[in-house]
Amino acid sequence: MKGKPLENVKNAVSTALSELVQGDYFNIITFNEELHSFSSCLEKVNEKAIASANDWMNANFVAEGGTDIMHPLNEAMALLSSAHDALPQIFLMTDGSVDDEHDICQTVKNELLSRGSKSPRISTFGLGLYCNHYFLRMVASIGKGHFDAALETGSIESRILKWFRKASNTIVANISIDATGHLNDFEVDSEYIPDISTQCPLCISGKYQGKFPETVVATGYLADMTEISIELKVQHITDMPLDNIFAAQQIALLTAKAWLSADKQLERKV
Repeated sequence: MKGKPLENVKNAVSTALSELVQGDYFNIITFNEELHSFSSCLEKVNEKAIASANDWMNANFVAEGGTDIMHPLNEAMALLSSAHDALPQIFLMTDGSVDDEHDICQTVKNELLSRGSKSPRISTFGLGLYCNHYFLRMVASIGKGHFDAALETGSIESRILKWFRKASNTIVANISIDATGHLNDFEVDSEYIPDISTQCPLCISGKYQGKFPETVVATGYLADMTEISIELKVQHITDMPLDNIFAAQQIALLTAKAWLSADKQLERKV
């Protein structure tokens, strides 16, 4: 990545840093064949730290060959291992592809499972056509984060900021829906139910067999890790083609899952 796309990424990250609030901590890691970190630890948000980060980006956001994603992911997760009073967020952006994508997905899954409910959320963003969007979508799904991509230079900055704001404005995490007790089969397309953000509605697609209950209980955790449960009344919509509305999201998720699992049945389903 170089030229205008790289400048757009720097501008978007700079704006995202300016939107962090008092009490937030951050770090920046650039990677190609080598890894470079803005700091050896998480930096507390203040004007001096943000200014230093912008200067560092101007010096270190340079186009070089190679892409090593697992190393910076491990570095980021290690930095966040002591973040116990907040929900950590990792924002991964790349325009390259790697050879060990399946191994990365499995390693990330094992690492996050070992950390439990307060494991970092991983959101991914693909820049251009050369990165594997199926891979990035699966990493975000496994990481309970958000995925987006920009295929055209002119949309990079706006899409990155929209993606960042969506992921960084989580209000309810670790969501579960108590509906399985009434159904013969209940399956959600995404790897996990995503967190609820103030920036977008929560849309979940899947399938079930049996009689769907009239109410379901959704449970999750607020920012201070207080548990919240809400009883939701089920509405059966007949005058809106929900299958068509969710088709693109469903196909994208199932295609990514089929890519990761090499499941022939899933491939036929897609």
